[in-house]
Amino acid sequence: MDDPRDTDARRVRVWALTQALKAHGYEVEVAESEPLLVIPVPSGSPVQVRCDYREDCGGEPWFRFVGGAAIAPAGGEHLQDAVVAIKGAVAARR
Repeated sequence: MDDPRDTDARRVRVWALTQALKAHGYEVEVAESEPLLVIPVPSGSPVQVRCDYREDCGGEPWFRFVGGAAIAPAGGEHLQDAVVAIKGAVAARR
């Protein structure tokens, strides 16, 4: 089970990504109890993104698509990389 402080730290990173996506005009829903965001897509399954630790990257937090690939490190300097990847995923599902 995750340490609540650890979950809160990852939720803060998801919140920062959520704000960046909202600034680009996306409707974003955030889970209350876990580090997860969801972008509804009118004609397909929603895009879901989590913040988890990647052991193969030294245990650093990364954004990743639920059920899919890693997106980018969950640090501020990579936030725009994550936004670009997520925008591409949303566009592919429209």
